[in-house]
Amino acid sequence: MSRLRKTFAALVAFLFVLTSLLALILFNLERKAFTPGTYRQAFASDDFYERLPGVLAGSLSDTVGSERLPVSMRGLTPQIWEAFLRDLLPPQEIKDMGDQALSSLFAYLDQESDTARLSLQPLKERMLGEAGMQAVFNLMRSQPACTFEEMSRIAMSVFNQGEVSLCNPPEDLYPLITPLIQGQLKLAAAAIPDELTLADADSLPAGQVDPRERLQFARVVMHISPIVPLFLLLLLTAVAVRERWSWLLWWGGPLMVTGLLGLLTAELGAPLSELLLRNLLAARLPAFLPSALIGDASRLAAAFVNQILQPVLFQSLLIALTGGLMFALGLLITRPRRPSSAS
Repeated sequence: MSRLRKTFAALVAFLFVLTSLLALILFNLERKAFTPGTYRQAFASDDFYERLPGVLAGSLSDTVGSERLPVSMRGLTPQIWEAFLRDLLPPQEIKDMGDQALSSLFAYLDQESDTARLSLQPLKERMLGEAGMQAVFNLMRSQPACTFEEMSRIAMSVFNQGEVSLCNPPEDLYPLITPLIQGQLKLAAAAIPDELTLADADSLPAGQVDPRERLQFARVVMHISPIVPLFLLLLLTAVAVRERWSWLLWWGGPLMVTGLLGLLTAELGAPLSELLLRNLLAARLPAFLPSALIGDASRLAAAFVNQILQPVLFQSLLIALTGGLMFALGLLITRPRRPSSAS
C-alpha cells in the first residue's frame, strides 16, 4: 500500500473512532433521554424521592414566609420544615406527583399535548384531610411550650377566629383549636391552584418558532448519527482493505479503540459530570438556588448520565471484544509469500 493511501486510511480510521464514540453517546441519548422511565430510574437509584422533602425544606426555610399556611412558619428550621412536609406528603405521594409531572412533560415534548401540568390536587386533598391536621399538630408539638402571652392569644382566637400562635399548647387545648386549624387549612387549600403549568405552547411570543420542533430535528440527527461512522468504515474498506488479513487489521484496530474509549467514557462519565456540575452550580448559582438543591442537582445529573451510559457500557464492551478478536486474528494470519524464482 502506498504511503499516501496509508496516511489517508489512518485519517479515515481516526475519524471513524471519533464519530463512532460520538454516535454511541448520541444514539443512546436519544433512546433514553426522552422517556420518563429514565428519569424515574435515576430518581430511584439516587434516592431522590426520599430526599425530596429535605431538599424542599432547605428551600422553604430560607425563602418562604407564606400567609397561605394555617400558622405562622417564618424562621422555621429546615428540620421542622422537613418533618411537616413528610407528615403532609409521604414519599409515595411525592413520587406519584413527580411521575405524573414527568409523564405530562414528555407528552408535551413529544407534541402529544400543547401543555405540561403538575396536578396539585393530591396536595390540596391531604391538606383538607386528617393528614393536614396531623401535620399542623405535629408541627405545633415540635415547638417550645406556649408562653402566657401566646396562651392568651390562643384563647382569644377561639372567640374571634384569629390565627393560632405557633407554639406547643397544653394537650387539652388541641380540641378547642381544631376548628380554627381546619378553617385555615380550607382557606390555604382554596388559595392553591388545582394544577401548575410547567410548559404551554400558547404562551410563546408571536412569531417565535416552537422549540419542540428544533428538539425533534435534533432527535432525528441523534437517531441517524451511526450512519456517519458506518460510511467511514465502508470508505476505510475501499481504501485500505486488499486481503483478508488487512480487513481484520483495519477493521479490528479502530473497533477495539472505539470500544475501549466507550468503556472509559461509560465508567468516568457519571463521576465527571457530577464533579463538573457541582463546581459549576456552586460557582454560578448560589444566589438563586439553596445549597441543598445545588448538591442534589449534581447528584441527579450523575444518576441521569449513569442511566444514559449503561447501554454504552455494554455496547462498548461488545465492540472492544469484537475489534480485539479481529485484530488478533489479523496479526496471526501470515501474508502469503511469493514463491522464489529459480536461479
